[in-house]
Amino acid sequence: MKKICLTPVKNEDWIIESFLAAASLWADIIIIADQQSTDKTEEIARSFDKVHFIKNDSLQYDEAYRQKLLLAEARKFGNDNFILALDADEMLSANFLHSKEWASFFNNAPGTAMALQWANVAPDFANYWTGFQHFPVGFMDDGKEVSGKVLHSPRIPLDSGTIHVKMNEVMLLHLQYTYWERMLAKQVWYQIYERYHYPKKSYVDIYEQYNHFKYLQANASSLPRNWLYNDDINGFSIKLNVSNEPFFWQEQIEQMLQEKGVEYYSKLMIWEYPFMRKYKSQVSASFFSRTLLPELLSIYGGLPNRFYKRWFRNFLIQMS
Repeated sequence: MKKICLTPVKNEDWIIESFLAAASLWADIIIIADQQSTDKTEEIARSFDKVHFIKNDSLQYDEAYRQKLLLAEARKFGNDNFILALDADEMLSANFLHSKEWASFFNNAPGTAMALQWANVAPDFANYWTGFQHFPVGFMDDGKEVSGKVLHSPRIPLDSGTIHVKMNEVMLLHLQYTYWERMLAKQVWYQIYERYHYPKKSYVDIYEQYNHFKYLQANASSLPRNWLYNDDINGFSIKLNVSNEPFFWQEQIEQMLQEKGVEYYSKLMIWEYPFMRKYKSQVSASFFSRTLLPELLSIYGGLPNRFYKRWFRNFLIQMS
């Protein structure tokens, strides 16, 4: 049995060196599917011995397509392997190296899924927050095909009979928030993408989905030191390659704004982000949208999922 890591990338040189160093500690093969990166992602990836590098030539963002591409490539190395599908800003917490639950997972039957929980690492690398349920990212390969959707697609094959084994010692370090400016650009892109492609989706639901970090980080806890990688113990520590260059999402954001017009996105709460302020004067929102709505959404986003939150959601949609 081989342990195989599947990772789609596009302009990930800010973190990919640390990601590959971490993945190399457990994976026999790391399959990288690059979608037209214009930074040093490919150069860095090819410098790691365990990396198997392939191209994703799709011109569109499509998570289902890229997962099928990666899974098909993985099966060229056999059909009875363990497969873990990670993004470049994710890595196993370092305590997996001594975890009995990690070691024992590989005794499970084909088709068994490994479910991990995000530990969202704060920019100071001293705190983290969660608030998300375990979700399946790995499995003992049983030959099933992955099916999914363009956005927020399952990473592995799943059906109603899939057995999920939750990891409780080992976490999935999520490093997206350690590079705060990049994270904000990505969240804005997601919101505009949702409005562009799914016009029937409520702007209230879009707000909640892409602004949850504002509320969850308020409940941050101290990050256990044994979750982080250490130069002396692991041979590396997590380092970020921060750049002053515009993030690639910004070009796509501008294209979507130009095609539909800024007003089409006016109800999205994105205009206070630094790189979006230049468009703010073009948003002719109502008095309610300009003044009350941001405050009401802020209250809404922090509410627990109870019946009154659902009432509040309907109220906000009707008022706008």
